[in-house]
Amino acid sequence: MNKNSDQIWSSYTEVYDALKTLTPYQKMFDDIITILQGIGAHTILDAACGTGNLLHYAQDKLPHSTQFTNVDSESRMLDQAQKKSGTFSNASFHCIDLNAPLPFDDESFDVVVSSNTLYAVKNPHATLSEFKRVLQVGGSLILTNPLLHSRPELILKSHCDPNGPLDHWIKTRDLEGIFDLIRESVADSQVAENLCRVALYDTQLRTAQDHHFFEKSDLEQFIVHLPMAIYKSAYTYAKQDHLIACTRTA
Repeated sequence: MNKNSDQIWSSYTEVYDALKTLTPYQKMFDDIITILQGIGAHTILDAACGTGNLLHYAQDKLPHSTQFTNVDSESRMLDQAQKKSGTFSNASFHCIDLNAPLPFDDESFDVVVSSNTLYAVKNPHATLSEFKRVLQVGGSLILTNPLLHSRPELILKSHCDPNGPLDHWIKTRDLEGIFDLIRESVADSQVAENLCRVALYDTQLRTAQDHHFFEKSDLEQFIVHLPMAIYKSAYTYAKQDHLIACTRTA
């Protein structure tokens, strides 16, 4: 990532966990954990783990013996992630840049999870190839990634008014309009201000030239060409993210 993106991610650390207040964000991790439960995961690489929210949501949902290897390029996020290891005594934390080859042996993990990460790496195909390399044959790769034309206001709608009419939420808004919508929708003023900063950083990341957003079919083609076999392709995060789960077959 370029210097500007590095600065954005460093600032993002201060408010990242405001996302945990959003029910669509919680549901995204529920969707991931449901897959992990179904495949009986034992050794999980969380790449990039951010502030450790997969660990947070997996408490009491996965066996305490599950081995989590958590990697992120932002050391301040890793510091927060370590505080969320809870009952997972086998959790480890590593400051690693996903733009470089991973420092793990071939077939080290039975699951690789990468939530909202692929858009931020320099070469998505190279990163996916590394995920495949460290994955055991028969193991699963679970990805989420924002839609090419995702609408953050629809995430807010899903949190605040899931059954209400769309009209109020889908009006074309500039960034200040998004801030107004957040402040209108979130009762806790501190959480609202943190979410405004999240919206700001997301907007800045979306305009960075080194970031990648895909149509669903394009992301699926990336996976197929690895090659890996897709067994789940769906939407999550208020239908603003792709969710793909696939298996390494060879």
